[in-house]
Amino acid sequence: MELGLGKNEVRLTSHDPRWKLEFEIIKNEIIQNTDIAPDNIEHIGSTSIPGIDAKPIID
Repeated sequence: MELGLGKNEVRLTSHDPRWKLEFEIIKNEIIQNTDIAPDNIEHIGSTSIPGIDAKPIID
């Protein structure tokens, strides 16, 4: 899976259902390495909305 954008790049891609899994992986890394409560870590932005085109960036 390709995530991210280059400097000065703007691009939308079709929704990828793997984004949800990628967010869960990132969330678990944050939980393991910080004192942030799991309920305070949320997947926001266009990649969290199934079916819409989005910038390929997990917010």
